[in-house]
Amino acid sequence: MYEIPSQEDLFYYILYGGSAMMAMIASCYLLLRKGNAFANDITTPIRLRKCTAAFFAAIALGHIWYMPLAFLSPNDDAQQVYLVGGLLDSMTIFPLAIAVLLAMLQNRRRPLWFAGVVVAPLVAGMAWCVACHSDVLGPFLYGYLLLLGIGLTIYMVRALIQYGHWLRDNYADLEHKEVWHTFLVLAAFTIFFGIYVSGLGGPAYKYILRLNIMVMIGYLLWRVETLTDLSIAPSPSTSTSMFDETTAVKYLESNNLPETTHDDIGPLLQKYCIDTQLYLQHDLTLLQLAQAIGTNRNYLSQYFSHQGLNYNTYINDLRINHFLCRYHDVVEAQQPFTVQQLAHDSGYRSYSTFSLAFKQRIGKSVTAWMRTTTKGGSLKYVLLIISISLCSQAMAQQAIVSLIKKVGTKMDSMAVKGVDRRYIEAPEKPWQLIVRGNVSQTLVSMSTQGNMAGEEYHAKPTLKTVPSQYIGVWAGYRGYGLGYTVNIGGDKGSYLTFGATGGSYGINVRIHSFENHSPNFHLNSDIIPEESKDDWKAVHLTDPIHIRTVIADGYYLFNGKKFSYAAAYDQSVIQKLSVGSLMAGLMYNYTHINYSSDLNGDLIYLMEGLGRIKLWQGSLGVGYAYNWVPTRGLLINIMAMPMLTLVNKLKAYGYATNVEELMADPYCWDPTVTDEEWDKWFYGNLHITPMGNKTFDSGISLGFDARMSLTYNFGRFFLNAYGQFNNIRYHHNNTHGYLNDWFVNTSLGIRL
Repeated sequence: MYEIPSQEDLFYYILYGGSAMMAMIASCYLLLRKGNAFANDITTPIRLRKCTAAFFAAIALGHIWYMPLAFLSPNDDAQQVYLVGGLLDSMTIFPLAIAVLLAMLQNRRRPLWFAGVVVAPLVAGMAWCVACHSDVLGPFLYGYLLLLGIGLTIYMVRALIQYGHWLRDNYADLEHKEVWHTFLVLAAFTIFFGIYVSGLGGPAYKYILRLNIMVMIGYLLWRVETLTDLSIAPSPSTSTSMFDETTAVKYLESNNLPETTHDDIGPLLQKYCIDTQLYLQHDLTLLQLAQAIGTNRNYLSQYFSHQGLNYNTYINDLRINHFLCRYHDVVEAQQPFTVQQLAHDSGYRSYSTFSLAFKQRIGKSVTAWMRTTTKGGSLKYVLLIISISLCSQAMAQQAIVSLIKKVGTKMDSMAVKGVDRRYIEAPEKPWQLIVRGNVSQTLVSMSTQGNMAGEEYHAKPTLKTVPSQYIGVWAGYRGYGLGYTVNIGGDKGSYLTFGATGGSYGINVRIHSFENHSPNFHLNSDIIPEESKDDWKAVHLTDPIHIRTVIADGYYLFNGKKFSYAAAYDQSVIQKLSVGSLMAGLMYNYTHINYSSDLNGDLIYLMEGLGRIKLWQGSLGVGYAYNWVPTRGLLINIMAMPMLTLVNKLKAYGYATNVEELMADPYCWDPTVTDEEWDKWFYGNLHITPMGNKTFDSGISLGFDARMSLTYNFGRFFLNAYGQFNNIRYHHNNTHGYLNDWFVNTSLGIRL
């Protein structure tokens, strides 16, 4: 008989079936519905519709080939199901996702067979794993999948930037053509890809994956149905042309725009665009304008480039000027009006598009501009009186603003002081807002030996956390910032980070607090039966082990004039050319490990009474870092630094336990007692007593610090991924150990 599913399982089954049904309905809608339910006046690209429908169908089918997992018992091997599912995913979902992204770019028709080529190695590897019933190629396939995702992201970012330039060079109205919505689709694919590759397992993974799929389906369906098909040729303009057919042919056959044509196009635009108010026509394209004045689209685009602007800017400037004139006319005539109506009369179909263009042109919002633009001398006089009465407040505010500006100026100068601008660029936007997600793991290994019940033993408790997932934000100004992340999977904990970087120096502080219930525990002793040793490797503690680490590190660059460490890790500056540098580092580490509770008395006994540890360590190191810039905007950094620990103190807190008394009790060895009865008796009577503390100097030791970073800058935005590994060692009497701390961080940021 089947077991009755829990409430949690039922909720997951609903999400599982709901996401599959949602994908299938979306696929059928795109294939079968001829009209557009989202926007009746928009014709969407047929190619994009078909690719997206196929992608949705693949997602729906993907729910089917993973369904056998729900019917497996805990003893069944699910590996083959995952291998077959991975093979089918690599044959359907991955190439179709790439095809959808490529089909969104309408500036040129990109071949979709490219998607099949890039996933072919993945399909071949997964097919081999299925045939051999082995996942030995798993790490290599995941590595290839990761490289594929990074490469696709970089390619799409560059292609979307070019697509945005193309739109502004050819279209006056960007509504339903916007490129940034496609960036959001790319971000949704990236999140989906990251969750899929991580394979974290557990409730958090399952629910996040299902919810992400449902959100992605809904958003992508809306994006496809609100994207205008730009392959439909615009209707020719009916305006009269002063060029005859022979002249037009000559222009089409020439390779460059003659200087005389530059002089001609200006008057032609005045006559056939400005005087006739052709710029008020909705969805006016560069091609239509070129036809209206009798020239070639490429020549007109070259003309705008020579003027230092693009077509979109030219038309919007004319429309905003028209709005300003209309506004003054209706105010002068004291006629009733609405801003929305004036915007529509000025050539804007959407008020949001008008509002954005107005702010870019005037420098302030429409409402703010209207408040400062008022006719009448009496009102000006009133405003003058009000300004005088507020003079004292303004002076105080000015002093505060002046102080803030001085601090900002000082920070700006410190960030790029003495740098070579050929190698390092300081972005115009000083603020950084970053969304971060990271995976981290901490390994605290302790080793001790002693005597228990007349038997020698060697205990090696390893407090190894599962890879924990965190998400949070980081905000900063010119490299000075603060961040906070919280866990969404794995051991419960949080990160608090602070950073301050300048031209040749930097300071970073990272505070990590977490708790662990299931340390890996290795115990070698004749008193433990061979068949029971595996039970000690997966101990679950009722009272968790609490761990807090504070790592502060600073560095100095010997080639800070050309090399920037900040460009790789907080993106406050941009590295333009490849270069390396020797660097000196200083690191301080504080670690607090606490498992001192009655329920952990047996663990304390095995550790010779050690129930709480505090570590203070100070290290110096000299290493080398290199910034490689293979192409514009892309930066790869690698750093390695051996560390010499000069200050290495350990404060040990001792506790006495009654373990030996309990072990001397005949009840402890009674074979008729069940495991549940024994646990209740033993842990109900187990107690610890504080015995004081003592500080030890562990002496000089060697450690290691290694980091790697990948950064891509595109305009005001940037993507970053970096990893860090720290190794710290200590010893005390018969107890010694080490702490390994690593994390991988990914982030998406914007400069403000």
